[in-house]
Amino acid sequence: MTKTAYYPFIDKLWLFSIIYIVWFHTPPRFEAGTDNIIWYIGVALFFFISGSLFHSDRLTAKDFVARQFHRLTLPSLVCYMAFYLLWVFFGRYHASVEDLEAQWYDPLTELVTGQPNLVAAPLWFIVTLLVIQGTTYIIRKKLPLSVLLLISVCITAFSSFIDINYFNIHFASVFFIWHTLGICFQHYLLPHVLTPGTPVKWITRIKAAGVPILAFQNYVIGCVKILLSALCAYDLTTAPLYAKFVVAAIAFVITTVTALVANEAIKKIPYQPIIQKKN
Repeated sequence: MTKTAYYPFIDKLWLFSIIYIVWFHTPPRFEAGTDNIIWYIGVALFFFISGSLFHSDRLTAKDFVARQFHRLTLPSLVCYMAFYLLWVFFGRYHASVEDLEAQWYDPLTELVTGQPNLVAAPLWFIVTLLVIQGTTYIIRKKLPLSVLLLISVCITAFSSFIDINYFNIHFASVFFIWHTLGICFQHYLLPHVLTPGTPVKWITRIKAAGVPILAFQNYVIGCVKILLSALCAYDLTTAPLYAKFVVAAIAFVITTVTALVANEAIKKIPYQPIIQKKN
């Protein structure tokens, strides 16, 4: 078996998605209808990229769980607990009425049920991704890709009838198809439409810090908004359009630097690589 080819374009697409997410969460916002469409496209792109990079054929169930824990669950838990402490002692007093009325243990309850909201709400994506990838792994171990595609279409078609909030199963049903389409792209089109190459180091470093970036960005944007609103003496949500891009750029830089530092700390935790590639 040969080593898997590396496609730098996927990393660049992922970088675009991260920049898009930070920019999307920066006010002023679009009209409600346009906002929803843009949000859906951006999130669908994330799941498509995740599917394009999803490799589980050579993993045992134990190895798959271990890899998911190290790559997604552990960074998410570290970020969540850090933001939980910030929320308890500081953040809730600068947020919404919902935060002020919440009990100190409510974010911990949300963590256990896989519904982050009060603390590090952007991590809903990671919870949803874990559900989708876990389900995909189970199906792919027994059934061919064509059957997975059929199941994904059915799940998405009936997603409006799925109203299970635990572990964001309702979101997983909506975006399941995009992750599967990413896998199909990886298996059938990737070698034909993209050219293999070498990694761009600075992009791969940002990509490696993906979970902390998703967790940090809303808080960083919030802090920047508070700061600029105080300095400029106006509500940033009604500021000129250029202010949105300024805040998004500042938030992206601060978020990335902070996330890289957090990611380096997480990497200190011992971990034995699972997949042994054969030449």
